[in-house]
Amino acid sequence: MATTASPTPPIRRIITGHDKDTKAVVTIDDFASNHKGREGVINSLIWSADEMPIEVWSDEDYGARQVDRQPPPRGTNICYIDFLPGNPREMHRTDTLDYVMCLSGEIDMELDDGAVTHLKAGDLMVQQATSHAWVNRGTEDLPPCFCDARCQKAAGGRQCFTTAHETT
Repeated sequence: MATTASPTPPIRRIITGHDKDTKAVVTIDDFASNHKGREGVINSLIWSADEMPIEVWSDEDYGARQVDRQPPPRGTNICYIDFLPGNPREMHRTDTLDYVMCLSGEIDMELDDGAVTHLKAGDLMVQQATSHAWVNRGTEDLPPCFCDARCQKAAGGRQCFTTAHETT
């Protein structure tokens, strides 16, 4: 994915950590600046982790990393993804368990058999490595938040990640 412009409005991220005496402090309070995109979609990485248990004692900004679409084995990504009105439908599947929080607006999640589930502000979905596409059929940008955690591969060890670009 190519680097792209930032979403409007900017996404504030607040990260806590510890000072040298292990006192709790806010270590980062800024606007997300790690954006990638494709036509009709802006993906802003907020934070990532590449191991379990997760490293929390580092000074590294894990939101500044260049990461793949799906996290590494035993890893997680939390992203704010802005789907612009009329975004192209992209059917895809990853080896991830996705917690999807619809923060505002409405969006449709379509499965590979054509079944559509409509999400609106306040809805929470747990998506378990299924083929799906996100479609914003509305008139406003839609910014759901995704927390992706790497999951076990499908039976037989086959890799799930697939993408089929389709415009509808």
